[in-house]
Amino acid sequence: MRDLKPILERDNAVYYSYEPLQRILPKLSDEDKEDLKIDIGRKGLKETIKVVKLKPTRDMDKNKNHYVVLDGVHRLEAIKELGIEPKIQIGEVKKEDWLRIGIQLNVGAKRGRQIRRKDLVKKLYRRYKRRVERVGKRPSIDEFRQELRTYEIHLSLETVKKYLFEQRKRTNTNESLESQGTPGGLCSPKLTALAKQLGKPVTETLSMCLEIAKTVIDTANQLGTSPDELLRALQGLKEVR
Repeated sequence: MRDLKPILERDNAVYYSYEPLQRILPKLSDEDKEDLKIDIGRKGLKETIKVVKLKPTRDMDKNKNHYVVLDGVHRLEAIKELGIEPKIQIGEVKKEDWLRIGIQLNVGAKRGRQIRRKDLVKKLYRRYKRRVERVGKRPSIDEFRQELRTYEIHLSLETVKKYLFEQRKRTNTNESLESQGTPGGLCSPKLTALAKQLGKPVTETLSMCLEIAKTVIDTANQLGTSPDELLRALQGLKEVR
């Protein structure tokens, strides 16, 4: 099968990665792979590798068991280098569900390595967009959110829009700021009043505000929500107190 790539052959078993799934999942850096290998070498394999058993095709050795890995490709690669026997958990999953189940398993993984959800959503959206445009339809964020739920990814409309269009909006904002030329062009009355209240120069006040905004955005991304939703939640806590 063209979508399968052999990873490991051990005794009477051959393990394959499912390439459509691997193309969507964020890649591990070389440093992360080395850390994973060291961790497995020291502590052993703590989690089973989730696989489905494959019926051999004509070009496969029928005397061996063939498995498709839905969760654990990087661990299996580390095992290959370390010479450790894999611990597998075999599930019954139809081929048309390999992608969906594989994403669910990886998103739900409780490891030190966590998938960046924003990157995953972007990749899934590109895949969805190509598919609907091939049949002459226009992409719909609401329809895409429904598709995300099949992968057990539940996000608000605002968060999905932020994930997909944040970079574009940031680029446009940067271009707008650059076109203003000098910090003087950014001096709104509110910023000037805040600077006066703090007893600081406007440029220093602006830098401080940008740093606070960056912290809010980063924290919201880590929580898988939007800055507005995070600020509303914080405001609610303040009111309760």
